[in-house]
Amino acid sequence: MTNTRLARAIRSLAAAAMLLSLGTQGALAADPPADRVLQADRYTSEKGRGLAQKYQATLRDLNAKVYHCMPWLEVKKEGIGFYKPKHIDGDNRYLSLNVTVDQQPAPEFARLTVQERVSAMFSRYVPHLLRSMATNDLLKDPGSTGSP
Repeated sequence: MTNTRLARAIRSLAAAAMLLSLGTQGALAADPPADRVLQADRYTSEKGRGLAQKYQATLRDLNAKVYHCMPWLEVKKEGIGFYKPKHIDGDNRYLSLNVTVDQQPAPEFARLTVQERVSAMFSRYVPHLLRSMATNDLLKDPGSTGSP
């Protein structure tokens, strides 16, 4: 384990221990950056604004879950929202989560080709993110197309 990874692990454990020790005393962890969720007034269509307003709490919860539970991922500014694919006509909307992986160079990855690294990162993170995004209400909403 590299020094950076060890330091991150220690910080994560210390933060978890502090939260557990504070328990029900009303202490809350830091709020995730609010600019990670695309605000309803920034959408270009009524359909997009409607989805953003309807699922505002769900999008905030997704942002918080990634921020608190997946600290190695960085959600890009306005990276969570109901986006419209540029290559498709019409106003088809899908839930998008745009993240950057904070992956420090590690010997096991340095030996891999770029394609193998991408595959490893995809396998490691995408299933967790998809499970976090796939809430029952979103999956059943006719206004959200799903993946284009």
